Amino acid sequence: MLFLNQNEKKALDEFSSRVKSVLDINLFDLKLFGSKSTGKSGEESDIDVLVVVNHRDDEVLDVVSKPANSFRQGSPCLSRSEGRGSSRDMTKTNNS
Repeated sequence: MLFLNQNEKKALDEFSSRVKSVLDINLFDLKLFGSKSTGKSGEESDIDVLVVVNHRDDEVLDVVSKPANSFRQGSPCLSRSEGRGSSRDMTKTNNS
C-alpha cells in the first residue's frame, strides 16, 4: 500500500476491517489491485478492491457495497471490480 495517501490508507483500512469483521469465515480473499497497487495512478484514479467469498448471496453484496458507498461521501472511491493486473493481499493484516 505504498502508493496510497494517508486518507486513502485510512479508508481502505476501515473498509477492509468492516468486511473482515462481518464476513468472517466466508471471506476467502481481499486484495487491492489496479493503479493504486502499482503506483501508476493519476489524479482521477479510484481504489480497486477485490473481495472473494466462499459463498455469494445478496447479504454478502450488501456487506461489501454498503461500506464502499459510505466512503464515496468525501473519501476515496472504493469500487467493486473484477481483478486484473497487480494486487496486494489484504486478508492477513490491515497493516500489510
